[in-house]
Amino acid sequence: MKTRKALLMAIGVLLVFSLAGCATDGKIVPESVSGGTMTVAALEQNWQDYNVYAAPMDAAIIFAPKGEMNTLQLTSHWTKLTDQDSMLSSVRNIQAQPNL
Repeated sequence: MKTRKALLMAIGVLLVFSLAGCATDGKIVPESVSGGTMTVAALEQNWQDYNVYAAPMDAAIIFAPKGEMNTLQLTSHWTKLTDQDSMLSSVRNIQAQPNL
């Protein structure tokens, strides 16, 4: 009985740490987008107006409007994309991933 309780406790602790680890990758602060609906094509065309960051293995990409970095806090896992080819490659990799 003690081993079962210890096992359940260990699983619970592992679960808490796993969820906490995933929750600290970035802080999302909603920002209103003026001028209507934003599209991927519009972001690709105007990418130089944004600070662009990609998550490891192109799991996600963030377009943060320049001058508004006070609202975005990222961990070191994110990579800043500084050229259009890198940005387009990351966008294409994300679009090619199956929807899960």
